[in-house]
Amino acid sequence: MKTSRPLHSDHDLPMNPSLHPVLDFEAWGTAAGNRLRRRPYPFDPGVRAEDGVLSRDWQIIRQREIAHIERGLSWVEGQAITLAFQKTRDAQDRVTDIEFFLQAQDGALFLPDTTFMAPLSRPNFVRSISPDGAFALCDFHDYPLVACIEHPILFLGSHPNFGHWIADYLGKLLLAELDDDAQARPVIVGLTQGFHAALLERMGWRSDRLLDLAARPEERGRILFSDLMVPAALPYSIAYRYLRDRTGSGDRTTALPNKERRLYLSRRNLTPRHRVANQDQIESNLVRIGFEIVEMEAMPLATAQTLLSEARLVVAPVGAALGNFIFSHTDAELIHLVPSYLVAPSETEDLFIFFKRYYYPLLDRLQFVLGDTSDDASPLPFLDRPWVYDWRSLDLAILNAEKRLIQRQLGRRP
Repeated sequence: MKTSRPLHSDHDLPMNPSLHPVLDFEAWGTAAGNRLRRRPYPFDPGVRAEDGVLSRDWQIIRQREIAHIERGLSWVEGQAITLAFQKTRDAQDRVTDIEFFLQAQDGALFLPDTTFMAPLSRPNFVRSISPDGAFALCDFHDYPLVACIEHPILFLGSHPNFGHWIADYLGKLLLAELDDDAQARPVIVGLTQGFHAALLERMGWRSDRLLDLAARPEERGRILFSDLMVPAALPYSIAYRYLRDRTGSGDRTTALPNKERRLYLSRRNLTPRHRVANQDQIESNLVRIGFEIVEMEAMPLATAQTLLSEARLVVAPVGAALGNFIFSHTDAELIHLVPSYLVAPSETEDLFIFFKRYYYPLLDRLQFVLGDTSDDASPLPFLDRPWVYDWRSLDLAILNAEKRLIQRQLGRRP
């Protein structure tokens, strides 16, 4: 990583708390030193403009997806962009995540890791945010300038969760397929775990083309870029199609194998909210009707993708579903075991729309089976508890999936 003195000398001085505008991607793209660019997507993902059978929440998600597609592929080319980063460590002192925050030349902030849950997920340089979310009071005193990179860089970022990294980050590399300038640039990533590296290498991005911030000695800091290209997140229907094509996952041009392979993706060894409380009952019943029980996290990427491309039916709980569903055969049926509060309309509408939007491109072959908890109180404080799933509901979903597979084989859409 080439370093030098910063382009503007005041970048490395201690800063008192100061007020900064917080902008969405479109507005941040027009901040000082930035240029927002667009181009049409290279293919039509086939999102239907009208669908009277969708429930209200799915209609909202569909409308947002269409609007996102119509905006086209967007990216920012910026000069003197500062990237603030910080590491997160677990009880064993291992780096488990790196968060990124981007600041334009005029101080305007773009916070790519913001979610609906809170303006920022962990303590950082933001001391407070205005009620309307338009301004942030920031103190960069503990985020010293640690490097200045003078050659052109492409910003990708990372996420420790396999599914969210694929859905929200990896698809941004489509820009490098379409733009020669982007293709020639090294890529900024965060925590590069095994699955990050394996997928990136499969897509032609070797480790010598990656700038991995997890390898830096600093726990937090700022890096000044003289020339940074920042792609916007893709619509999910575009991202999934691109990633499937780029990694050679099974699609409708390749018929499902003759094998009757049906998979249950177990998550016994992960956090409680990713486990099924009555796992033994669910797994024994699934084995009895011909399912294979597999643990994808312990499996090499190539083996996992082969399994998924051959399966006609995939059942998975939260935490094992999204990334694996994306790489399943496009004619396979999918059943997702999810806590009821994530998909049931309620006063937390933003929550279930935020969750379900990832699954819109899979909707024509996806079913949800809802889990419950024995607690009478709101489930939201109990996210780290396993959830109970009714076998009869899952069995009915499997029967419905088999029916839809037969209809599809006969050439009729359900």
